[in-house]
Amino acid sequence: ASTICMAFSPESLITEIAPIPGGVAKAIIVSVFITNKFLAKVMKLNYRIYIYICHMINKLNHLISFIFLYPLFWMVSKLNFYLLYKLSDFLFYIFYYVIRYRRETVRDNLNLVFPEKNKHDIKDLELKTYRNLSDVLLEGIKFTTMTEEEVKKRFQFKNVEVLKELEKTKQDLVLMCGHYASWEWVFILDRFVSYD
Repeated sequence: ASTICMAFSPESLITEIAPIPGGVAKAIIVSVFITNKFLAKVMKLNYRIYIYICHMINKLNHLISFIFLYPLFWMVSKLNFYLLYKLSDFLFYIFYYVIRYRRETVRDNLNLVFPEKNKHDIKDLELKTYRNLSDVLLEGIKFTTMTEEEVKKRFQFKNVEVLKELEKTKQDLVLMCGHYASWEWVFILDRFVSYD
């Protein structure tokens, strides 16, 4: 993933967006405040210096992410599933009740998609959505240290014989999956077929 470094004047705020290590497709935002005078001098002096500062902030961001977040993700990935889902229940409360992450947007979208449902049903769907969000987030982290046997136990394929028949034709094959639940686990499919 590429890194974006932007300067917003007059506040002279440099915002750095960089990926979190460990295969998690999320992003963290680190903001570094620089005085107006300093940024103005850097911009007047040379644009390359400004880009170099952004690059150094990027490196620092990666280092901080690796040092602090990767061990945390690794510890979460080593939890058994019982504790993982207990942590997921805790995250659900944080996302829904404390941070209130996009609650109005979710509610508006549910009302748009299900106009026939009453407020109670919409609220129930909303809560299930946030529980699913917490589960999928932690399952994605857990996947990084799961054994092949653990994944096969929890992610099962139906009609694999259809793929095996298509393999015999030696034609190109494209599989498409819905972006639903812990869809990342679908990569274990390569253990069932010998397609390149």
